[in-house]
Amino acid sequence: MVTDHTPSLFTDGLAAWRADPVVAFDSWLVKEGIGQSSAVVYRALWNSYANWAGLHRVDMFDIAPADMERFLDSLEIRRQQRERYHRLIERVLDDVHSRQPGSSNAARMAKTLRGLGWRDVEGNDPTGFLTPALRQAVIAWGDAMPCSLPEDAVPDKDVWRNARNRALVGVFLGGGLKVAEARGLTLNCMNFSHGPWLWVRPRRQPMRQVALDDYALRWVQEWSRVRQAAGTAGTWLFPGDRAGSPISVATISRLVHAFMSKAAPDDPLAREVTAQTLRNDRAAQMLENEASHADIAERLGFADLVSVARMEVAFKTWQHEHPGTATA
Repeated sequence: MVTDHTPSLFTDGLAAWRADPVVAFDSWLVKEGIGQSSAVVYRALWNSYANWAGLHRVDMFDIAPADMERFLDSLEIRRQQRERYHRLIERVLDDVHSRQPGSSNAARMAKTLRGLGWRDVEGNDPTGFLTPALRQAVIAWGDAMPCSLPEDAVPDKDVWRNARNRALVGVFLGGGLKVAEARGLTLNCMNFSHGPWLWVRPRRQPMRQVALDDYALRWVQEWSRVRQAAGTAGTWLFPGDRAGSPISVATISRLVHAFMSKAAPDDPLAREVTAQTLRNDRAAQMLENEASHADIAERLGFADLVSVARMEVAFKTWQHEHPGTATA
């Protein structure tokens, strides 16, 4: 009788993983019942992590959170793909460390340490917020922008663009929408007959109502009048042009930067503001007004309460780094 001396995940635990992380991973795939097509993808992700750890002489099973962050940041891929790597490593190391009393999963530690990092922010933007003065400057500039529409007049190109751009800034800062959500709004998402509400239909999440602050509501209503008076085609609430084509992410990025440069030309923080920063600040406003985490998650479309908690930690950290911004 031949005895099989191959290390077993169940009897040797971490020792089996250290002995041969590739073979151990294959055994883990079988144990987890991963299908063949998914297994091919998972194996490639895991091998990439193993190769990186070997190249940098990092213990892939007892890795420091900072090194885990280094690995994730080294991936020259889109944020959603980094998320896939991170979730897989979390899952595997959870299993490994569950059989090793007293050990901890660095993948999860790295996620907590980063607070609201690349996996929680669109476009890998750093987590930022607005000072009260900068927030007021945004609102004041928006109110002062030349977006008025004389009665029975057809708006020119500049008025059309100004009104659209101001309304977009309004739904980010005064409503907390994500860029993808703003791009997906159609005319039938706007119905202010019973309050300052937009209906938002995010992908893979339930439809929700978004309450707009007074200034944002006013800007969206004025944009709606300009949009109609200009004979704008299509059903997108915020189209890229009068012909009704979808607005691009790049256009939104440019218009936010242009808006901020006019709103606060002498404020260095204004140059760092993105649409995501404006959304972050909406969450910060709700936190300052002592809204519950559940209410913030519902209104801003966070996937879970943990994400709101991370946002709160990020906001407090940001306040500490920017003295004088904390609410008295």
